[in-house]
Amino acid sequence: MFNQPTLKKLADYEKKYKKYFDAFESKSVLARTGKRITENDLAVLGAQLEQFESWKTFQENNGSADDLGAVPRIALDKQVA
Repeated sequence: MFNQPTLKKLADYEKKYKKYFDAFESKSVLARTGKRITENDLAVLGAQLEQFESWKTFQENNGSADDLGAVPRIALDKQVA
């Protein structure tokens, strides 16, 4: 069970990730089995989406073409030559 501050964030998550929540509530395996989706389920989904956004931002800010390996270097070599 989540503590009160986490559940309070649920309202923020619902605004920010509305389309994901709608898809989860209508198309997830949990929804298709007929089980009730709880506030905790939605709070966990919102937290996961927020963590993914943080990770994505981190990767975008700290990444470079070198992280992609040899293919971009070869492609750049072909353009320069």
